[in-house]
Amino acid sequence: MRAWQTELMSPFSLTTEFLSNLATLGLKACLARWEKVAVRVISKDFFSLLKGEIDQVEVQGLAWQSPRGLSCRALSVHTEPLALDLAAILSGKILLKQAVGATAQVALNADDFAHLLVSPLLDDYWSSLTVADQPISALRVDDLVDGKLLLSGQWQGTAYQFELQAGTDGKALVSGSQDDLARALADFFNHLMIDLQGLELRLDKFTITQNILHLDAKARVWQFPQKALNF
Repeated sequence: MRAWQTELMSPFSLTTEFLSNLATLGLKACLARWEKVAVRVISKDFFSLLKGEIDQVEVQGLAWQSPRGLSCRALSVHTEPLALDLAAILSGKILLKQAVGATAQVALNADDFAHLLVSPLLDDYWSSLTVADQPISALRVDDLVDGKLLLSGQWQGTAYQFELQAGTDGKALVSGSQDDLARALADFFNHLMIDLQGLELRLDKFTITQNILHLDAKARVWQFPQKALNF
């Protein structure tokens, strides 16, 4: 048995620092590339910690990239209180007893957003992006400039250009030569849900500053990644 597992047999060896390090190492193992990965487990009550009860988990990251190319400039996640499976910790795993709510902030540049559009995470969602029963397809990022994301796509075999920007309420506004296509795209982005293998993100609002998209999302966490991500 590994030394750290032996030490963990004593209840008093269970510390927030140990859990933070275990989670950080596990998350790094899931990513292909990163500049910063930091997980902070917060528990203000030692006896609650011994029962696996955590006040909050904070995840901070810079320049992340998944094994299949999904990327972001920065990521920040803050969870609600949660409970961990203590038996799983003995084997070096972090398992949640039940799903918990969270908030997340994600920063993307134009390339990051382009990677998202072609990610397998969205494969099941493109079928819902239709106008008059015809799909909007081949959507791609052309540029991100002056607070606008320039997009292009096809509908019924014709190419169209669109501009995505943030409204005063932080919701997506899309303009283009075809109003019905633009409305469909705006609705698509405003209701987008992304499942990152245990972290579900639902777009709440966003801003564009210095050619970076800053997304605020409501999140739900139901598992901690245990192996390399498949997106």
